[in-house]
Amino acid sequence: FLSIIFGLFVTGIDVKGAFLYPDQKAEVYISLPSRLTNGSPRYWKLKKTLYGLSESPRAFYDDCSTLLIKNGYLRTAADPCMFHKHVGAEYILIVVHVDDFVIASSSKKLTRELLVVMKSRYQITVQTSVEDFIGLNISHLDDGSIVLTQPHQIEMIARDYNLLNVDPPKVPMSSLFNDEYQDAAPKIDIERYMRLLGRLLFIIKTRPDIAYAINRLATRSHCATERDFKALLRVASYLYGTRTLGLKIKKTSPQNRAAAARLSCYVDASYATHPDSKSHTGYCFSLGDTMAMFYSRTFKQSNVTLSSTEAENAAAVEATKEIMWFRELLGELGFPQLEPTLMFADNASMITLANDFSGNHKRVKHYMTRINFMIEQVQLQSIRLEHVSSEDNVADILTKPLGPTAFLRLRPILMGYA
Repeated sequence: FLSIIFGLFVTGIDVKGAFLYPDQKAEVYISLPSRLTNGSPRYWKLKKTLYGLSESPRAFYDDCSTLLIKNGYLRTAADPCMFHKHVGAEYILIVVHVDDFVIASSSKKLTRELLVVMKSRYQITVQTSVEDFIGLNISHLDDGSIVLTQPHQIEMIARDYNLLNVDPPKVPMSSLFNDEYQDAAPKIDIERYMRLLGRLLFIIKTRPDIAYAINRLATRSHCATERDFKALLRVASYLYGTRTLGLKIKKTSPQNRAAAARLSCYVDASYATHPDSKSHTGYCFSLGDTMAMFYSRTFKQSNVTLSSTEAENAAAVEATKEIMWFRELLGELGFPQLEPTLMFADNASMITLANDFSGNHKRVKHYMTRINFMIEQVQLQSIRLEHVSSEDNVADILTKPLGPTAFLRLRPILMGYA
């Protein structure tokens, strides 16, 4: 996302050849197919790691990270799979995933230097487009913005489930969704249910507006009914009707680099919405003021909370942990967060506890550890909590099934169209 904001050159690398298989350090033996040994058992000791061994990805990572570090690239402490190098005002970012590399650079010279380093040890294939690497369609708009979409995957789902001629709903999940009502329907084949659920999960990376619906339906996978499957089909139909939507990322000029990389967060919790009385957390992050929420999460809380304030506190704690990680990573990459990260929340009591709590209230003593964690991060100026109305809290779309009015008001902000 930083590469998109600042218009960096993006390149993909796929490593091939013998050096993809580093030396095998541990003793590993393989049995040869019987057709190669005339039926008699025979075993070989591996000298090199083979593709498919559990040790292979780590062995190749150790090999390539040693090469990069030797040539002056720094490995980030926050993410060991990200490397970077700064030369004056120019910089290059490298993300490693097994034998695939994605490069974002402000200088073509730095990109060429990296390619020379890689070719010194590996056979590589260079691609100027990273769409195949990340499985997304990248559309470039006239104003410099880009939109990340997955129309091909959405159309395939709609075609496979005969949804091409179905009138799409305005929202992915009915605001009247109720577990008791869902349970009253006949059970469905779990494999069939999980197959569609898995395909829809892959779409969330560019469509966080379906994240809550998919997460909620995923929690029902152990007891899925025909009504749950219809709810999945509703999500798929909604996606097909809005298949041109995606995350819109607006380009920012290098002069506004600090403002464009300023992290902010919205957080919310829906109290006791699950049948076991557990609450639901949602939060989303943005860089600057002009782009989509580049990262969002929605999930069922692991513990039962005893009040809406406690549920909101639990959500804020999880979001703060993410903030601490993002701030460290951005700082290492040359985008230090010079001010506290703004966390917008709609629960005034939770905000008060994190700022002005006196330490002697009996009703919160059972979760004092989490309260003190929030107090500490506020005092360290890692975060600053600000109140926002529920109507304007973008994370609300990640904690409950909203009706069309509220959903369509928050979706443009979540997706970057506001």
